[in-house]
Amino acid sequence: MVGLRASRTGMAWLHVDRNKILAAAIHTSESPYARSTAYTLAEMLDVDTNTPVDYRLYNPFTDYDATERHHKKICGELIELLTEKIKPETKDNIFYIEARNQNNELLSGRLTGWCAPGLIAAGDVFEKDPKAIDEAIRTFERENKKMNAEILRNLGQILVTLHQDGEEITLANIAARVQKHDHVLMQDLNAALLFRA
Repeated sequence: MVGLRASRTGMAWLHVDRNKILAAAIHTSESPYARSTAYTLAEMLDVDTNTPVDYRLYNPFTDYDATERHHKKICGELIELLTEKIKPETKDNIFYIEARNQNNELLSGRLTGWCAPGLIAAGDVFEKDPKAIDEAIRTFERENKKMNAEILRNLGQILVTLHQDGEEITLANIAARVQKHDHVLMQDLNAALLFRA
């Protein structure tokens, strides 16, 4: 379990304000120590912690199971929304468009629900046959199963490290750090990070 200091520092490096950091600790941490410390700090600093928690932001207070549940829920809702938008006359590849949107959101620390690899794979199917929506959805679901809380947490740590090292937060810089990572699935993310279609 990540302690309050390490978590707060990581979130602060991503420019999350103190209200949201303390609210995340209070409302999402499994650690009684982190929660009680956050309550004490909030009281001492007169910080409103009734701020709704943005479950998409990098949040090292949540445990892996909760992160994966939130991730699957957000991705499931997204694919439903996208497939509802597809009409016979749809010419734009909405899977590719959403993958680019998600990569932009990743730059601001929105990790949970980041499913650009699955969206790109679905977009590839859609690009070949715009009527193969069911196959595109199955492809998305298959690819998205590979994304887990450990990978999301590792991406978050990469973002924090880039900030700490004074490097610009770009997809290319994230991809360069991912390439050096020893986790095999992390290295597979580079195609999604560098996606340009």
